[in-house]
Amino acid sequence: MTTTTHDFTPFTPSDATLANSDLPDKAVRLSANAAKLTGALPQESRATIVCHMAVINAYYSNLIEGNRTLPHEIRAAQRGDF
Repeated sequence: MTTTTHDFTPFTPSDATLANSDLPDKAVRLSANAAKLTGALPQESRATIVCHMAVINAYYSNLIEGNRTLPHEIRAAQRGDF
């Protein structure tokens, strides 16, 4: 169990490092490419991915919080079967 907060601090490059890096350009390209994907999936595929991602996100969120909830338990909770 981690007891210090610095273990969870995200890495942020310094301004000087960013000035000499192509990271900002890559971030802009990533954002632009992600925007192009909006609406590109058929609705049925999108709905399936959203359903699976909800379980995956809940699983890892619970795991980070120390709860060992299994995916089938998360699906049951999403259906209201407690």
